Amino acid sequence: MLTMPESEAVIRLWERGEREHPIDRALSILSTFTSETHDTLVATPIHRRDVMLVASRVAAFGSRIDGVAGCVACGCKIDVSFELPDFSSIALEDESLIDVDGRAVRVRVPNSGDLAEAARVGEPPSAQRLLLARCQPDGFSDETTARAVDRELERLCDASSVELKVACPGCEATFIVPVDIGGFFWAEIAAYAAGLIEDVHLLAAHYGWAEAAILAMPERRRRRYRERLL
Repeated sequence: MLTMPESEAVIRLWERGEREHPIDRALSILSTFTSETHDTLVATPIHRRDVMLVASRVAAFGSRIDGVAGCVACGCKIDVSFELPDFSSIALEDESLIDVDGRAVRVRVPNSGDLAEAARVGEPPSAQRLLLARCQPDGFSDETTARAVDRELERLCDASSVELKVACPGCEATFIVPVDIGGFFWAEIAAYAAGLIEDVHLLAAHYGWAEAAILAMPERRRRRYRERLL
């Protein structure tokens, strides 16, 4: 069962993640929450990675997400709230076989290693071509096949995607907001870790306690001490 890691582990994750690319940062989050090795997580298909990130986020902060979306039509900011879906019982396919002009083409869902290689290319069109090529184990690379593979990858990953339908109260436009669970979760972890550092500063300065002793306290007790000082 996933749980929030100990406070010291969260701070170490924050310090490491600040220096990492978002792709590696997501793996560091999962390594901290699941104790899986980095190599195992790199090879994990990204739809399974995202399901693990959702489960870790729920374990840490619950299933409710509160955020802000920008209207694509008028640009106004909209407060949004929703519950993360429960992916525990969904069936995920890591690969499939599709027909392209009479050819059988194998398609596999990319992993974080594939994303990292594509990110190194830099230019988005070239990065997308490289990613699609890596997802075709048999090596077909013509445009027709690439488009078919792209559609199939979207289908394979659709079950684990987190999207929110938003209606703008100002201009009444409706649009879909894809939720970057890795980026959103990281922002929450960073804020939580910064709060832990502030707790250490306040309690150590007032009571003279050591950092390790403060971080080892149950969160509720630490919060009560902090409230008495503010």
